[in-house]
Amino acid sequence: MTATAGRDLLIVDTPPEFQGSTLTRFRITSLARTVLLAAGLAAGWGAAPARAQTIVTLFDVRDAVVSPNDEDDQATVRYTLSVVVDTLSLVIFEADSVTAVDTLHTAASEPAGGPKSKFWDGKRWDGSDAAEGAYVVTLFVRKAGNPDFIRSLPVFVDVTPPTVQILSALPSPYA
Repeated sequence: MTATAGRDLLIVDTPPEFQGSTLTRFRITSLARTVLLAAGLAAGWGAAPARAQTIVTLFDVRDAVVSPNDEDDQATVRYTLSVVVDTLSLVIFEADSVTAVDTLHTAASEPAGGPKSKFWDGKRWDGSDAAEGAYVVTLFVRKAGNPDFIRSLPVFVDVTPPTVQILSALPSPYA
């Protein structure tokens, strides 16, 4: 399968809600394509060619629930690269659409090493607060001679203030 200009596309970690389905649809906005994977027709699409190497050895999100109202609250997105890559982008999307909310990082060339950390504070690209709900942070990596690496992980924005309910009050032992 080719995604664009004859490049192989490697889909990593199908989300659990899609596993076992006969048709899985991924929207890849950075490639301006919609890729359809039909389980019965896609023999070999999920396998990397023999020349491929592991490019991303770590991709995770820490503190995945953020509140844009709290200055110290932010999600930490970490990744480690095993080789220098040609293109890298780290973008936050609304979970139920392909609308980009914020771009955490883009690079025409990214050196190997890590873990590298980028932070998202629950704000949109224009500085306004993101709406409460689910989002995905998507890592796209391209290295010549290898399939593209695309992976998404969930992050959540919570703007509901915490509440405290007092169930009982005990008399003070010092009264």
